[in-house]
Amino acid sequence: MSIPLDSYLIIIGAMKSGTTTLFDFMSQHPQIAASTVKEPDFFIEENGDFEVYQKLWDYDPALHRYAMEASTAYSKHPRFPGAAKRMLSLGLRPKFIYVLRNPFDRIESHYRFSREILGHKQSLGAESQIAISNYYLQLSQFLKCFERDRFLILRFEDLKNPQELAAKLGSFLQVKASLFPSLVSHANKTSERMMEKRLSRKPLVARVVAKMVPGPIKDQFRKLLRDHVLSDGPKLSSAQRAEIKEVLRPGMQQLREEFGVNISEWGF
Repeated sequence: MSIPLDSYLIIIGAMKSGTTTLFDFMSQHPQIAASTVKEPDFFIEENGDFEVYQKLWDYDPALHRYAMEASTAYSKHPRFPGAAKRMLSLGLRPKFIYVLRNPFDRIESHYRFSREILGHKQSLGAESQIAISNYYLQLSQFLKCFERDRFLILRFEDLKNPQELAAKLGSFLQVKASLFPSLVSHANKTSERMMEKRLSRKPLVARVVAKMVPGPIKDQFRKLLRDHVLSDGPKLSSAQRAEIKEVLRPGMQQLREEFGVNISEWGF
């Protein structure tokens, strides 16, 4: 059965901003059908088979109001231009959720992920990393095609309060907020993969200890190691931060003026 063109819900959040956490949280709402592949990236290329795309959902119109996916590549302009235009050309009328994170934290996390998981050699603070954190630039590609009221802007910090998050989502989507879960389970898939890769490079004794410690102690040990993985690694220098801030400042001001996004905690 085809999905109504106004029933698509697309998370276009910036990479490393909590999109997996939000996707998992929203997937538990009975009125939202989650795609079998979180990031199908369907609209980054021309001439995809739309019927194949629709098969990513077990969508039941009697149960579901939305068919949700979360492709961060849609907000990686100019690397992947034209996603919004392709949606519009197919007649889609989606609602969008854009998740933002402190741009400096996001760039550092992006760099660690690219280095540890993808094996990229890109330098910290590369132009492509900055472009993804230029949130208004990314958002403007969609605002050219869709009305402003079709967008909900969330910050990474919003994911820490499930009650307020559920209220915002319920109001925006016109679904029952009470049916969202009471807890946000933060996705640690990336940090787990980074942790395993780092452990694989440690001496044999360290790897054996990590696997053999008792359950409760192991859980605490792994949490401490995850925290280390997430914070460990090169940091942007003061000079880099100053340069990036100047590039991002105009767009950040537009986010505050047009969408009421609180950017002061990010230093803007």
